Amino acid sequence: VPLTVTVFDLSGRRVRKLLDATGQSGRFAPTWDGRDDEANLAPPGTYVFSVTLEAGTGTQRKAGVVHLAY
Repeated sequence: VPLTVTVFDLSGRRVRKLLDATGQSGRFAPTWDGRDDEANLAPPGTYVFSVTLEAGTGTQRKAGVVHLAY
């Protein structure tokens, strides 16, 4: 089933897609190095991450907060 992990800034803009595990199975432990999708360092601050799983019973989404400091 499709599994994605994405980081957003507080305005809701996508900063980085950390994981797109469509068609893969197993355990995943994605880490974020503080970079955006273009490999630029993101500004220090608070970010929201979203974990989305699309299963046959529907879509499950969980979110959390991560603080970035250098």
